[in-house]
Amino acid sequence: DIGEAARTGLGLPPDLRSVYLVPLPAENTTVKDGYEITFVLYSAPGKTIDQKRAAIKGLDEVVRSREWDGPVKVVVIIKEHDPENVGVDGVLRWDTLNPA
Repeated sequence: DIGEAARTGLGLPPDLRSVYLVPLPAENTTVKDGYEITFVLYSAPGKTIDQKRAAIKGLDEVVRSREWDGPVKVVVIIKEHDPENVGVDGVLRWDTLNPA
């Protein structure tokens, strides 16, 4: 549900979705009242503000559809990465988009 909310919100094709959940041990976090869930969405640039809003709303809805023992805060950070800053299988993404 988490991956689908991010994927549809950002308008990505069905095969472009990866979800990696990393729980943080309580001793490595700040004490809070209730729960806080932080999502970091990595995406290529060019998404519209409406796509970003939809992804944030979708993730919030997924979290809030679950049962919680107290208040929950949902934080979404969108990290855009330019093709010249990403490599896949030893090749800079820029080079695959701009062949010589």
